[in-house]
Amino acid sequence: MAVEIALLKVVDLLVGALKYYVQKRKKATEESGELERRERLISEAIRELLSRRPNINIARARIEEARALGNKATEHLLRAEELLDAVSAVGARTVEPRARAASHRSSSGTARKRGGQAPRAKKKLVKRRQPKSVTR
Repeated sequence: MAVEIALLKVVDLLVGALKYYVQKRKKATEESGELERRERLISEAIRELLSRRPNINIARARIEEARALGNKATEHLLRAEELLDAVSAVGARTVEPRARAASHRSSSGTARKRGGQAPRAKKKLVKRRQPKSVTR
């Protein structure tokens, strides 16, 4: 009897230790997956910001999602936020060519010719004076 009770206690300790190890391993795996996803989001945001025509809204959303996945600010996350601020500042100063062209269009509602361009004004004919002939 005493041996059976001792074996039950040992088995209970081993099962408890095994459960603890499995829980720790599962938690570490979940955290690892979150870290990988967070780093992937930051990488995609930086790639978007370094592209020729960056979409600031997409990059901002990816950075916010990466920040929500972890409460520690990493070097990459801080760098991505600095880059977002810099690109936003440059984007605010430059005007898209289409927007610039739209601001110069007239809103008179006149018919457009030549593929969407405004009609040109007609030139006035100016009569030139004939030079006086010089006779000696």
